[in-house]
Amino acid sequence: MGSGINYYDRNEKNVTKTRYSTSKMYTIATIYDLSDIKEPKIEREAKLDGNYQESRMIDGNLYFISQKYIRMYEDVEDVEILPFIYDSVVSKAEKCLPVTDIAYFENVTNKCYTIIGGFNVLEDKEMNTEVILGASDTIYVSEKNLYLTQDEYKYLFGLEKCHCSIYKFKLKDSKITLKCKG
Repeated sequence: MGSGINYYDRNEKNVTKTRYSTSKMYTIATIYDLSDIKEPKIEREAKLDGNYQESRMIDGNLYFISQKYIRMYEDVEDVEILPFIYDSVVSKAEKCLPVTDIAYFENVTNKCYTIIGGFNVLEDKEMNTEVILGASDTIYVSEKNLYLTQDEYKYLFGLEKCHCSIYKFKLKDSKITLKCKG
């Protein structure tokens, strides 16, 4: 995780800008060739930006989930807040996901992305991804669907109120499709 760096104006003695270091946290799935157990070879590596949340293997399809906190500050650039993915089958470079690939719902206050990646471990096909704005709390996976819960806390007249949203994703052949929120 990044650490804060404060810049001071010598004349004013006030903080003028707070920036965070560019260190990154990744969730990494690595597929090895173990035909020679003494010298395993990496066949594939896939990365999601952010901290590991959960993973599941269903019929040779690996689904893995990360959560990336969005660090906002003055003069922020898109590449500093948008999530990255990497798939060695496609490229040797990270790919910044465009903002048009990020799903969101109104009134989400969590400043996180939940990133879901999926690929078949026996095929060299590009990793599928789905990204939503908001943190995931509890995760449940069946053979055909993935469910994420997201708790939203609001304060009214000094009282805390919690509302839980559930996101449903369809899982099929390593593809992840956001179906609904309830």
